[in-house]
Amino acid sequence: MKKIIKGMILSFAVLTVALTLFSCAAVGQYDEYDSEGYNISVKYDANGGMFTTNVEVIVDSYKLADLPTNENGKKELMLLDLNDERRGQSNAYTVNNAGYFLAGWYRERTPICNDNGEALDADGQVAAVSGQPVAYEYAGRWDFQNDVIELDPNADYTSNEPITLYAAWLPKFKYEFYRLDNGEKLGEYEIDPNYVTQIALPSWSDETGELEMEKFPSVRGMTLDRIYLDAEGTQPVEGDFLVHSGDYHSENATANNPVMKVYIDYMEGEWFRIYTADQFIANAKYNGYYEIAADLDFEGKIWPSAFMYGNFAGTIKGNGHTMKNISLSPKDSSKRNIGLFGTLGEQANISDICFENVSMAIAVSTRLPEINYGLFAGNIQANAQIEKISFVASTITIDAEVIFPANGTAIGLFCGVGSVGDADFSGITCALVNNDGGTKSLEIDGNSVIVTTNNEPTVSE
Repeated sequence: MKKIIKGMILSFAVLTVALTLFSCAAVGQYDEYDSEGYNISVKYDANGGMFTTNVEVIVDSYKLADLPTNENGKKELMLLDLNDERRGQSNAYTVNNAGYFLAGWYRERTPICNDNGEALDADGQVAAVSGQPVAYEYAGRWDFQNDVIELDPNADYTSNEPITLYAAWLPKFKYEFYRLDNGEKLGEYEIDPNYVTQIALPSWSDETGELEMEKFPSVRGMTLDRIYLDAEGTQPVEGDFLVHSGDYHSENATANNPVMKVYIDYMEGEWFRIYTADQFIANAKYNGYYEIAADLDFEGKIWPSAFMYGNFAGTIKGNGHTMKNISLSPKDSSKRNIGLFGTLGEQANISDICFENVSMAIAVSTRLPEINYGLFAGNIQANAQIEKISFVASTITIDAEVIFPANGTAIGLFCGVGSVGDADFSGITCALVNNDGGTKSLEIDGNSVIVTTNNEPTVSE
């Protein structure tokens, strides 16, 4: 211990000409300090916390004779901040207390007591009964940049009577998150207001199309919609950050509004905000929820098979945007319904999209099983909601060599089976290819595509 102390003395003597200082991670060496002339001691009491070196107290000792003298003939001691770079091993002097933040260092602390004189804990309970640490009131916050202790150069000081600074701890500030609809608490997030005073609000990723939640909690099967500061949902949060409403008074280490309650309104489904065709493809799910935020170009890309063959039960809000240059080449003859969407289930909701230059080639094999084809959907179930859907410059081509089963296949410009509603499919055409023998022909009747072989209908709605 003594060798370490002398090493520290040499180091600080070089850095601080006006004083000689050393630090020790334990108390009990005072007599030895006095014998070596270090008769002024300053004790930093972690006060329930712990220094990184796993000790509760750090002591700095000084020689009175080495301290500078002011114009009044007094010796001046300016205490060294525990984070001062002159200490060298800065990490050794870091003080922590789990769940609390450091409000400052104080000369005085007074236990908070009830009318019976019993010391209370932070929750106002008798500490001796709760087993929790005693709560204190603090005064005399030390300013390491400006405060100075004046000492009598002729007085007889001893290290056994140290000047003590107490660490004052306050519970970390919290954001508490609640569901707006039912008041359920979803979680919390702690901050140290000395370093963090705000958190980023959730935002949509331009790269993935997902909502990045930052510090906010997710709810399975739902997506955050709005954030409010009150349980009634009348004070919406705007901007990019949520600033914590709490603060603390450094002069006496008391906090105001340390807990900030936040209420979150969630909407049904796991939503994606789509900016590119790649995002739409990457996030293709049969029950996905999509808000289209830009026109999407699928040139050279493969439309998701999960949509082309599957049973879509999600939601797509097109917001008036266009999806263009989509090529469908169905090859899985085991599927019953084929189109941009194989089947639109009863829960499906697709609205406000213009499809441009969409093509589908029916040329799976020489003989097809019973399949329903439609450029938009093979089958639209009764309660599916389809609104403001239109097609421009789009085509269906049918290979004349395909043999369709009698009365088993339905082909429609918009849908094979189901109602077209108010959809505009006037921009869809249908044509036969490879019909060199001229044995087949087709006619269009509204949505229905009727294919005949030698004037005998083989395909109709």
